[in-house]
Amino acid sequence: MEKIRATSPLFQGFRQFALHSFLQGKTFSDAVAVDEFLNDLRADINKALSKENMLFGLRTEVMFEYLVAGLGKVALLKQEDGAECYARDGSALEIPDFRIVLEDSRQILVEVKNLHHSNPTKALTLKADYLDGLCKYATLTKSELFIAIYWSRWRLWTLNKPDAFTRQGGAAELPFLESHKSSHMALLGDCAIGTRWPLRFVMFLEELNSTKVSDSERTISVKIEAVKMFCEEDEITDPTEKTIAWFLMLYGNWKETEHTHSDEEGRLYAVEYRFEPEEVPVGQNVHIAGNLSTMFVRSFLSATSDRDSKSVRQFHMKSKPGALGRLIPEGYKGKALPLWILYLVAENVDDVGKEVENDGNH
Repeated sequence: MEKIRATSPLFQGFRQFALHSFLQGKTFSDAVAVDEFLNDLRADINKALSKENMLFGLRTEVMFEYLVAGLGKVALLKQEDGAECYARDGSALEIPDFRIVLEDSRQILVEVKNLHHSNPTKALTLKADYLDGLCKYATLTKSELFIAIYWSRWRLWTLNKPDAFTRQGGAAELPFLESHKSSHMALLGDCAIGTRWPLRFVMFLEELNSTKVSDSERTISVKIEAVKMFCEEDEITDPTEKTIAWFLMLYGNWKETEHTHSDEEGRLYAVEYRFEPEEVPVGQNVHIAGNLSTMFVRSFLSATSDRDSKSVRQFHMKSKPGALGRLIPEGYKGKALPLWILYLVAENVDDVGKEVENDGNH
């Protein structure tokens, strides 16, 4: 997957200027037209920056775009909303955020929503008329409608059809727990990844000198002799497996702990960072490290959030379309890093083969 160059910012900016001039009754030759446009634009930007909820909502849309492009499974991803639209009957018509063409040529429309709530029984609630307007647009364009929901407290994405929502009066509701039963994120290439544990990142050291500070403390100088990765006791040497293991350690759900190792004379010879699930049934040596989408969320938030205040710093990050989907090559067979790759299919899906093809990567 590759990104097609969008309209030049020069043209986009000038179109906004032209529309602003028209609405203000100015022509391009008016001496104050540019200054008035820039002043109004500056005021609008400052107003937007002061609305935290709006910033989080807009960043969620951008995050979904990067996620789908990163997974690289779809044939086409395009912003649907944001451009002029004309309709013979535009009453109650709502335009979704994205149009996606799947690998089997099906076209779907996706509206992105963000819900930030700590109660897992809390439902996403939409106005029924609003959901109907989205459905009406999908019908006109002969497309299927999906609602992509980012449950931000858990950093989880679901992709749900309108019929997953329960209608109550003028509202349409979908609880957090129910959303996962009917999620179609596998359509976009999302999957859960598991492996043996612990994953270990070990720095082997040579102690150069040591200075006693107190009876219980000392200052030491060390040289790093080697850095190695392990899955349980098996060293990971394959470059692809190293990349996968590093990604799982950085962005997976497992708990990180630090351990130091000293020889019989008390000299420090290794520092180990161990990643393992917090709770595992006895005898189970394979555990899910997380969904690709959730691990991507962590990398995206790290790139776009202010580290201190956790506020939105920017919307964009450096990434290559399809890179997330290529993390685990097709036909991957583990050597030191065996993987479970689970595609979660929505309940009551009759044509499972259409939902996702089992690629044998286990």
